[in-house]
Amino acid sequence: MPIMNYTTKIPASRTIAEIQRILARYGASAITTRYEEGKPSGLTFTITTEWAGTHTYILPANIEGVWQRLIDDLGEHHRGASMEQAARVAFRILKDWVQVQMALIEADMAEIDEIFLPYLQTPAGTSLYVAFVERGGNLLLNP
Repeated sequence: MPIMNYTTKIPASRTIAEIQRILARYGASAITTRYEEGKPSGLTFTITTEWAGTHTYILPANIEGVWQRLIDDLGEHHRGASMEQAARVAFRILKDWVQVQMALIEADMAEIDEIFLPYLQTPAGTSLYVAFVERGGNLLLNP
């Protein structure tokens, strides 16, 4: 089965704007598009919550990974397996994921801090999940 949203024609810039609107609606006070080599690679947002206070979260869009999946699904020479298409697909998946997470919050099934915890930006500028992996999975056990 092909990757979700693999046929999208919606430009990444439009999807990024949609994600920004969703995050703003739920109280984000700052939202930034991250770039690598002049192309969008993800978002960061800052939000204040009752439990955790004000924090910044990193939402990466693994465009390289999506591109590889498109090649695996469609074949390397298929016109749909371009990096531009991978960016469209990656941001569309990210938007869908953010919408679903916000639905869980609205339904009182989870807290915003609980959902986005792996994406919490550390003082080193990485996500909590990346810090966890870099420390061999012992982030909480060996401070």
